[in-house]
Amino acid sequence: MQDFKASIARRETPRNILFLSRILMVVILALIITTGVDYRFKLNFIDEARTMSKFMVATEKRTIKMIETAINIRSFVDVSNDFENIIYPDPYL
Repeated sequence: MQDFKASIARRETPRNILFLSRILMVVILALIITTGVDYRFKLNFIDEARTMSKFMVATEKRTIKMIETAINIRSFVDVSNDFENIIYPDPYL
């Protein structure tokens, strides 16, 4: 207790408080670095997800075009074999 009173009288910061403040600064610095690394990983994940979604859309478009082509070919075959009418009576078709 006398050492504490003496350090207050000398207006010095106690050694334990200095040690705790240094530990706190190290912890804060580690948290900032960890948060920055985590944020960078999340940005990379978002970029990869964006790229993958573009590839998925392109793949789906290709699949849809193949299905449309198959439908058109089947219609041509049906028309040539008289399974399907060439002209429909409905003006909207």
